[in-house]
Amino acid sequence: REDCGALRLGVAQLVRGLRCPPGVPLLTAATLTVSSCTAFRMLDDFVELLEPGQRRRHAVVQNGATGAVGRAVTQIAAARGIPSVSLLRRHGGSHSTGQLDDGDGSTLPIDDEARRQELLRLGASVALFEDELRDRRDEVQSLGVQFSLGLNCIGGESAAAVAKLLSPSAHLVTYGGMSKQPVAVPTGLFIFKELKCHGFWMTRWMNDIAKPADKMAMLNELAGLARNGAIHTDVECFPLQINLMFLEQSQVYQNQIFSLNHLLRKEKILIHQDHLVFQIFHVVGYLFF
Repeated sequence: REDCGALRLGVAQLVRGLRCPPGVPLLTAATLTVSSCTAFRMLDDFVELLEPGQRRRHAVVQNGATGAVGRAVTQIAAARGIPSVSLLRRHGGSHSTGQLDDGDGSTLPIDDEARRQELLRLGASVALFEDELRDRRDEVQSLGVQFSLGLNCIGGESAAAVAKLLSPSAHLVTYGGMSKQPVAVPTGLFIFKELKCHGFWMTRWMNDIAKPADKMAMLNELAGLARNGAIHTDVECFPLQINLMFLEQSQVYQNQIFSLNHLLRKEKILIHQDHLVFQIFHVVGYLFF
């Protein structure tokens, strides 16, 4: 359907499956291989953030921090004792609830300050809106850390804001482009700070780079964090029968709060029936089981 996207069904071959480590909550396990894995790999593969004997602690700075990957980065970094700075874009009022027009006639309540406080609760060392960075830069510098890793999922000037906070010889990793703008990095950062830029795509790592042992090692560590409550993914879960009704009626009730388009703007949505759990990506498109 044009309004709710195409739903694709697929059955994975057992030889490509990985057994989920025991003790992981069901809803966390259902989304463990998406955002958490992306966050894990970016924190591990580009910089040794826990380098022994370092004079100053390494730290990470990211934009798009309220997204699913950004939240996972914040939680994993906090669990490892790695300082993190999260940059946010404003959606509504800075201290009061506003309304975000999604362009389809519906509006979603947004409280920017609540989004900031949520990141701090998840473990961010500092959470700032991009438009207040200039006046509150001292708050970032007071951490006394070396920003060795920058994570960018927006592009444009937001990517430049991340890059300008990075220390010499740091790495800027781009894994998304929400603004649909090119990554804007000042030339001086390449010349005088020897900034290194990379792209990252989790699918390529899973299909072309990783060995089965690498995948299991990652899942085992993530599972341990999940069992300890150090990481979790916010999901909305509904019985399968109800969700099929949403799929059927989403064109008619686009402006109602329980329309499919509204639901897909949540962190993750799970459709379940008994012990079967189905996962819908929040980008609208694929149904896996």
